[in-house]
Amino acid sequence: MVVRLLLILVLVLVVLGWLRSRKASRASAKPKAAERAAAPTDAAAAQPVLPCAFCGAYLPRADALPGRGGALYCSEAHRREAGDV
Repeated sequence: MVVRLLLILVLVLVVLGWLRSRKASRASAKPKAAERAAAPTDAAAAQPVLPCAFCGAYLPRADALPGRGGALYCSEAHRREAGDV
């Protein structure tokens, strides 16, 4: 009877250790995948990011709308509100 209880206890401890090791290995693998997903591509890294002259939000140069005097805006509404139409 005591031997069975000890055997069950050892089995439970082995299973718990195995589950913890799987959880730890998954946790260490996730940041690596996230880092790869967040890494910029060559095209994105080469494109400058500039602030909107009205609200200060940063956007890629290719998406910015030009105003008079070289000012850049994130939207047509901000360009109009700034009086730069």
